[in-house]
Amino acid sequence: MKKLLVRSAVVVAALAVPVGAALAFPLAAGAAPAPATIHVVDNCAAATGAAAQYPQYPNGCSFLFFDGNGHWATFHDSTYSDVITPSGNETEVITGTGVNDVPNNTGRVVVYDSTNTPGNPNQTALSFVSGRTTTNWMMVILPDGEWGLVANFS
Repeated sequence: MKKLLVRSAVVVAALAVPVGAALAFPLAAGAAPAPATIHVVDNCAAATGAAAQYPQYPNGCSFLFFDGNGHWATFHDSTYSDVITPSGNETEVITGTGVNDVPNNTGRVVVYDSTNTPGNPNQTALSFVSGRTTTNWMMVILPDGEWGLVANFS
């Protein structure tokens, strides 16, 4: 048993890879190459390629939507992230805080999604990176006006 433990420790030590180093395994004959890397955009200005073709997004990731009171408001991002995996799944997360708050005088959390949007059922969200649309999204507006939008594209 002691020999087995020593051998296991040697194998683990042999597989240790320094931080930042790439570990690649050879492919078997006819095997497909490794999937592409994850694509991450965390700067809204860099994401405006797909949105630029739509007039409702005149200045990057700003967009018009319903505030917490159900009135039209312009939403400006404080943080932005879009991640596309090698399989093509994509998640876009946009938040607004501080100077980017929107009105919400309801005293409660307001939640919008594709089935709960004033006067517009089946509302879609647009990816600012890929240009895809989805009904799989949710926006939450807190009583203080801070907000977050998460959209999943697959």
